[in-house]
Amino acid sequence: MDRAPSLDEETTEGSSQAESHTPPVDVTNVLRFATDDLPIQQRHPYFREEFARRFLGLDIEPTYDDAFYSETSLLALPNVSMIEVRNRAQIVRRASDLLADGNDALFLYVNLVGTTVSSQSGREEVLRPGDAVFMSAAETFQQEQFELSKDLVFSLPRKQLRELVPGIEDMVGVHIPRDTPTLRLLEGYASAAMAADGLPLTPALQQTVASHILDLVVLVAGANGDAAQLPSHRGLRAVRLHAIKRWVKIHLTSPALSVNTAAAAFGVSPRSVQLLFESEGTTFTRYVLNERLALAHRRLSMPGSASRTITEIAYDCGFTDISYFNRSFRKTYGETPSGVRQQSLCDYRR
Repeated sequence: MDRAPSLDEETTEGSSQAESHTPPVDVTNVLRFATDDLPIQQRHPYFREEFARRFLGLDIEPTYDDAFYSETSLLALPNVSMIEVRNRAQIVRRASDLLADGNDALFLYVNLVGTTVSSQSGREEVLRPGDAVFMSAAETFQQEQFELSKDLVFSLPRKQLRELVPGIEDMVGVHIPRDTPTLRLLEGYASAAMAADGLPLTPALQQTVASHILDLVVLVAGANGDAAQLPSHRGLRAVRLHAIKRWVKIHLTSPALSVNTAAAAFGVSPRSVQLLFESEGTTFTRYVLNERLALAHRRLSMPGSASRTITEIAYDCGFTDISYFNRSFRKTYGETPSGVRQQSLCDYRR
């Protein structure tokens, strides 16, 4: 086989790693695994057996015979799982010997970067960036990726989807174009959930996120009749608002954060974003301000922050006008930033 092209993101050969390895570690709710943590010669066999086959029920063969690379994140929710994968050119198969695991889930595969040829049930589709396709775990399938790629994959309960979208199996292997509006919303919501590392999901919140994802998948599938109305009954507005709020928290400290950047991230108009926040009796600007003030208050209350100026903390929380920060802080908390810091230090010394 040919040699692999270089990967700009690869910064280590991993040759100094220990010969024994532990399974991936669950940090909060996201399970992460990167082959760069392994010696080069062990990357493919370990990833294939201990992660791809064991956790995903898939077989993976690299197109090139050197420098196998994959970086995978898995978020398991009630009845729904999300997998984000970055990798080199490879062939992914749901081989016949793996069907014995009894998994009959439906996968929604979203191709984010690169080109993928997806084959199942006699159908072959070429997926460009942003395109998607449903796949069935109950049958063999193959996906061939020709370059560096990034994918987002949803594992979904077949029985529940069949009830919501009659004939969903007929969509297996059918190309879903990148300009499908709800597909972009689903991608944004899922990416925000995956990126919110360090924010553990409670069981109740896990169930809520899983329900929101299923609602959006129903819309992506183009459900008709009663099923098409289900997301609105269960709160499509809540899905959108929750996704935008999580995105805001991830980008909270960026001075560039605005209703326009949030709208662009989710492919909607700024007015649509404003209406979502107005439905809760607030505005986008007020929500961002309150979150930034809360972050600043927490940091000022930490004894370790005494070596930093209040101006530095305000800027690090996304504020660009220190006078505005001071006025807003005092109005919200009834105390100046310096007063909060002083009280925190006094409490700490007692």
